[in-house]
Amino acid sequence: MTFPLGFFDVDCREVNEERNGFTIRPRAAPLAPRLERLYALARERSFPLVFCSCLGGRLLEEGDIPEVLYIPDKPERREWEQQISSHREFYLQKRRRGDPETNIALQAFDVLNTNANAARLFKLLDVEEWIVFGNGFNACVNSGARGLLKAGQRVCLLKDVTVMGAAKYGGTEESRLRVIDELESLDVRTTTFDPFMASLTP
Repeated sequence: MTFPLGFFDVDCREVNEERNGFTIRPRAAPLAPRLERLYALARERSFPLVFCSCLGGRLLEEGDIPEVLYIPDKPERREWEQQISSHREFYLQKRRRGDPETNIALQAFDVLNTNANAARLFKLLDVEEWIVFGNGFNACVNSGARGLLKAGQRVCLLKDVTVMGAAKYGGTEESRLRVIDELESLDVRTTTFDPFMASLTP
């Protein structure tokens, strides 16, 4: 089955304290109304929603929430492939490599590079265009969009459904604009929330 759209949420959600659902990361809280509408749209239209969590937050553990298909990062783990058709939400495992500075230095945030099954998941889902949004724009969202391109996927970035990374890690307005220009030069389509939602209205 080919899907016209899929959503890739980079680091906006984390598992809640009870580990039975998800909450929005504090840094992404200003985006909450738009995020909730995107999540609702994915459910209503059965669009795939792929997501990962910030290494600074609570990471989902395998088996926590059965209705979300957990995609492990080890290449020898392929049993999840048989379960794709029965799920619409997919969680990409990330691993902390140490303190925040170490995670940045080792680019542990780059889930399409560190999770050996990520690119295969996106391929198997057979989505015509991935709608990308998220938290930590200059590093996490940027690497996610580039990883999708490298995996041969079409990408659309929702520019106003993003949160800049911390300034000490290069998250500035100047870097945001530079990254957008770079992504557009790589043929990433860019738009904003309201026109995107309007485009889906009959």
